[in-house]
Amino acid sequence: MTNRATITCATLALLRLFLTNAYSHSGPFDGASFKGRIAYSADGNFNDKDDWASSPVALATFARFGVRHKLVHFDYNSILTDTDPNWEKTHEASVLGAAKRYGYDPSVFYDCQKDLEGAIGSIRDAVNASSADNPLYFILAGPMQVPLLGILKAKPEKRVFVYCISHSRWNDGYARNFTFKKNKRDVIPSGVNWVQIADQNRLLSTSPYGRPAKPEAWAPWHWMRDSTDSNLPFLWERMRVSTRPDCSDAGMAWFLMTGDEQADPAKLREVLEYGRISAPNAPRQAVRIEAENFRSLENFVVEERNDRRTSHRLSVSLTDHSSGRIRTAFREPYTASEARYDVDVRYSCPRNAQCRLTLQTGGIVRGEGKRASTGEGWGTYTIHDVPIRAGDEIAVEVQADVTIPIKLDYVQLNYEDRSPSEATRGLDDPDALPGQIITDPENPAWLRYNGGGPVFLAGIGEPENLLYDGKRNPDGSRDGKQLKLIRRILGTGINCVYLIGFVDVRYGGDGTPSKDGTGNPFVNSDIEGDIDQDIVTQWDHWITTLDESGIATIFIFYDDLIDVLADKRMHWDLDANGELHPQEKKYIDAVVTLLKPHRRLIWCVNESANKDYSVEYVARWKRIAQRIREMDEYRHPISIGLVTHTDPNRTPNSSESRYADDSRFDQILAQHIQAEIADQMHDVFLGYWNESQGRYNVMLAQGWPIVHGQDARKKSWAAAMAGAYVMHAMPTRQKNRVWHMERTPITEFRSLGFLARFFESVTELTRMSPKDTLRWGQTKWVLADEADGAYVAYSYEASENLGIRNLAAGTYRLQWLDCANGRSEVENRVSVRGGDTTWPKPSGFGSEAALYVRRVNDD
Repeated sequence: MTNRATITCATLALLRLFLTNAYSHSGPFDGASFKGRIAYSADGNFNDKDDWASSPVALATFARFGVRHKLVHFDYNSILTDTDPNWEKTHEASVLGAAKRYGYDPSVFYDCQKDLEGAIGSIRDAVNASSADNPLYFILAGPMQVPLLGILKAKPEKRVFVYCISHSRWNDGYARNFTFKKNKRDVIPSGVNWVQIADQNRLLSTSPYGRPAKPEAWAPWHWMRDSTDSNLPFLWERMRVSTRPDCSDAGMAWFLMTGDEQADPAKLREVLEYGRISAPNAPRQAVRIEAENFRSLENFVVEERNDRRTSHRLSVSLTDHSSGRIRTAFREPYTASEARYDVDVRYSCPRNAQCRLTLQTGGIVRGEGKRASTGEGWGTYTIHDVPIRAGDEIAVEVQADVTIPIKLDYVQLNYEDRSPSEATRGLDDPDALPGQIITDPENPAWLRYNGGGPVFLAGIGEPENLLYDGKRNPDGSRDGKQLKLIRRILGTGINCVYLIGFVDVRYGGDGTPSKDGTGNPFVNSDIEGDIDQDIVTQWDHWITTLDESGIATIFIFYDDLIDVLADKRMHWDLDANGELHPQEKKYIDAVVTLLKPHRRLIWCVNESANKDYSVEYVARWKRIAQRIREMDEYRHPISIGLVTHTDPNRTPNSSESRYADDSRFDQILAQHIQAEIADQMHDVFLGYWNESQGRYNVMLAQGWPIVHGQDARKKSWAAAMAGAYVMHAMPTRQKNRVWHMERTPITEFRSLGFLARFFESVTELTRMSPKDTLRWGQTKWVLADEADGAYVAYSYEASENLGIRNLAAGTYRLQWLDCANGRSEVENRVSVRGGDTTWPKPSGFGSEAALYVRRVNDD
């Protein structure tokens, strides 16, 4: 680190923008009504056929939400520089076909190749009709030229009531293989409000761009094909015509109705097929404002280098001045009119630069400023507990002592559900992030969401070298199947995976033997060098996709057998003072610093820390856990993987007791659990429960033999009913040890999803414990919180009923689950006389059934 000269930062006086409730948002959709109007602009006549599916799916989405009368403008075939007449006709068939089927007014639709002036005039009129009480939400699913022509013809004073929504850097005018006359930097200064959401291709495009999709890529959309609703096979047919299952632009329509940036096929099905509409989950928990979308860029220019490490692969770079500033007003849908946020500023400042970052909101400097240096990578400056009102100006100022390209990526506002006077009200752990997975402070045998309900993790393990799958790029990142595999589990209900950061086969791991340096995150895989920021940033991207989709990551720092075998040693031993090897510390610090902002995250030191490791390693594992604690102010849970006592490779004297009373560890990942039948699995985890004595929680991380179907489902419930979380190993391709998820039936994942959703609905879960002595009738196993009158009963052979012994008299609520197919039924206010009680299963339920019994008030 070079020495830095002291930089004096003169505080700039900013004019605070006092705005009325015209710019406060709790909508626009509240679950029943929509405040404002909708406009939509799409291309579909050149370059990408995705609009052939996206346009009709967007129209179907608006119709199913009951807001089709709010659509006042829809233009299509909007690429003016190039076009294909056959594409024009095909896209028109998609748009007008959906419009007719869903009952839209045909007068609001414009083909830009046939009536460009009509389209421009329609945009102008829609903008001019806007007001505080009747804003216009303009979805930009095509390039900027046509929307800009219409906006510029409208009255300037009306543009402030227009919200332009985008998700695609290509549509925004930044495409290396195409030249646009205009981009979003022409639109933003016009006076409209710019709303950029996450790239919707991540979840709504289930096949790669540029080639026809393979059969398995269509599977998430088969519900359209098979639906009895005649409109949905039409959507399926338009998707098939496009040759790829991709309706990514329709994700903006989903966002406009829900405030959710993570649309996926399963969520669309809930609305388009089942008509299940609920109030939006507002306010948004995270609002990202891309640096290039700030209204004013003072001494900054947009930099388009297709940098994978940056959001939307764009950033802004300081010009040849020593200081610069970006400013914009905070006007975003589905945000509170006034709230407090933890604000992340993502930046890059080379080592030989000395720069200072300052955040201002509402004209007030927040935090103490940041003297920054990130080397060649990117870093995050976080300012906690910042009050922000709708309409407040947000500004980031950068000062540097040299004229080199200091860069800004984005400003992200992470919502804190707290008032200014009660910053930690409702939180179980004031140090942790709201909604973060934490160890329950009252009962460490369970996890919970900070300020929320219980956590029940059910997912898949044994990915081994998933992070290193695929071709290695020159910068160290990977072109593998990671996102494809992640997309395959989305919507199944699975809420947990584990990933391993160091699997290098040269040092004993299960990575792929390879000449390209597979298996660790150092530059050129040289463990004596620096961490490769491109590699870990790509990890962050994948984990962000998981986190935002409700899936927790157990990040395992080391594969089993790393640095243990005599001929594969790294020799990262503790020094004489018990401190970590400098290179090991570099690895731990880099990963924790980058990933700790994720809410659904658990650290794990080693996958199997007692598999052939000598007991001397225990001190090293504990020192790693201590370093994680030192670096992670949010106090994410820390786990240690341990093989069972029946494993022949288990190191003697390495039992769970060595970690049980160590406050640095919160969880045991139980590996290599050998159980031929479900009853044996249940007995094993009852042993774990009794041994833990409530000091930590336990997860089934790997069971042997690997089973599927009904056997896997029964063993999952067997572990859960003994108080354990559940992960199942999936079969692997022995060549590269990556999940064999392409061939694993979706039903396998859904069974785990049923399990997770059921237990997370059990309000009293974190106060429950195994109580099989309370089983009655055909119940096999029981979890109970007797003090509150709450029970979970389960059996895999319940032909007629489930029951609880010695139940107190009163009124109860019964929640049934068919564990095989996820069918659920609820019986409210069921009277119980008291004593040993059974209830008949609902009609049509199979023999694998679970029942949540909860006493309710009699009044």
